[in-house]
Amino acid sequence: MKPFINLFLLSSVWLILITTAYVHCAVTVHTSLSVTGYKGQVVILPCSVTISDPGVKVVSVAWSSPAKEADLAVYHPRHGTSYPGETNSSRIHFRRPSQQDATLMINNSSKSDSGIYTCSWTTFPKGIFSSKTKLNISGCRLR
Repeated sequence: MKPFINLFLLSSVWLILITTAYVHCAVTVHTSLSVTGYKGQVVILPCSVTISDPGVKVVSVAWSSPAKEADLAVYHPRHGTSYPGETNSSRIHFRRPSQQDATLMINNSSKSDSGIYTCSWTTFPKGIFSSKTKLNISGCRLR
């Protein structure tokens, strides 16, 4: 009887571990750890999401930076894009915003654009999932 109980407990623990891993892997945000750009050039900050649970839906996605008080760029599937932290939204914009891709483009980059950027996906019912990218802007590209 004792081996049966141990096997049952072990099976239960494995089931809990597998379920936990599945829950944590339902949403995965993909970004680059580091991006290097050059002053005056276009910089691309990739950000995409993989959702393995069909019950999880994208509510919105936002790019933020501690250097800015408001989000730089926000995408909502029904309401479109907004650039609350940028007075010139032609300089910073989403490449092709969708429920899978929130790649950000920064035109005419400057040294002040350097820093840590966070791409955050708000989902229902799982909540917010984020990933960070460090942007380095160098003075000029060597030819």
